[in-house]
Amino acid sequence: MVTAARAFQLSAPMVKGHLDINALVNCHFKGENTILRDHWIPQFRKAGFNFIFLAVSGDRLSHLGGSERPLHAALEITDMFLSEFEALDDPEVSLVTQRKDLDQVRARVKNEHVAFVLALEGGRPLQSCLGHLRNFYRLGFRYIQLTHDLRNELADGRKEGRTGGGLSRFGRQVVAEANRLGMVLDLSHISHPSFRDAIEMTQGPVMVSHANARAVWDHPRNFDDDELRALADKGGVIGIVYIPRFIGHHFEPIEGVMAHLNHVVSVVGIEHVGIGGLGTDARAIKMFGEANWPYERIAQVLAERPKDIYTETQYEKLIQALFNHGYSENEIRLVLGGNFLRLLEQALR
Repeated sequence: MVTAARAFQLSAPMVKGHLDINALVNCHFKGENTILRDHWIPQFRKAGFNFIFLAVSGDRLSHLGGSERPLHAALEITDMFLSEFEALDDPEVSLVTQRKDLDQVRARVKNEHVAFVLALEGGRPLQSCLGHLRNFYRLGFRYIQLTHDLRNELADGRKEGRTGGGLSRFGRQVVAEANRLGMVLDLSHISHPSFRDAIEMTQGPVMVSHANARAVWDHPRNFDDDELRALADKGGVIGIVYIPRFIGHHFEPIEGVMAHLNHVVSVVGIEHVGIGGLGTDARAIKMFGEANWPYERIAQVLAERPKDIYTETQYEKLIQALFNHGYSENEIRLVLGGNFLRLLEQALR
């Protein structure tokens, strides 16, 4: 029997606000090159996703297959995805690069259409050259996350908070060029001073694709109420993410997501919150155990990875929780994807 929440899940346009590309990359290193066809696309359709914001890692060695050449590695990773994408014989899978792509996917939600939006997660591959940003745009990238926790040529990350460093001169140039090109700016992982600099100067759409509310759980990766208000003043959106160390280990999965979501709504309103990540699958959990990462990093990720949370069932539970908390159907549509899609529509030419 299909519940009302499940029926709503399969009928409303849904956005996964952040998906790391690591699973696809690690499988390619093992000789598997049909991850989209055999695993991701069936999983997304089962969960009811229509838009996947896919992050190509740029800063961390562990996210770049251990490569010391970030530009080379980011391009190689992009080729892995695009090669699989181009090999698909499926008219209901697409890459969003223009406004018309977005409109076409919206019209085909009931066809189980899945569309990808490419992001660069961390600015090291730019190597202090705006031409590289333009080339990533030409490859189809439509948003950029400036940092990944640590300092790069653009800005300080959240783990560099003691330095007090904001955007660099090059970081300011990247923000301006991203605005000009029509790329969404993602401020996940960025330091507080760098966040303030970016928010003050950006003239384009901005988001925090995967983080939570610091007032609910005091973790450095979460954002305080002043930052939430500054983000909302720019029309931005924060994507709530279920990672225990960001959401609070004392919460049950959906309880924790709702606590952070409700707080954001109380501070800045329903128009400024989405879902950055909720749910996983057994293959994704297993992938971390097989990754070519330092043992300590594998142990950390495996320890924090929720093993009792599966995408299609947890989204159904989330939708039911949203109804139970008194949210209307229109408000739930905004949370599930409408708010993120508004930003994307603003950016696309």
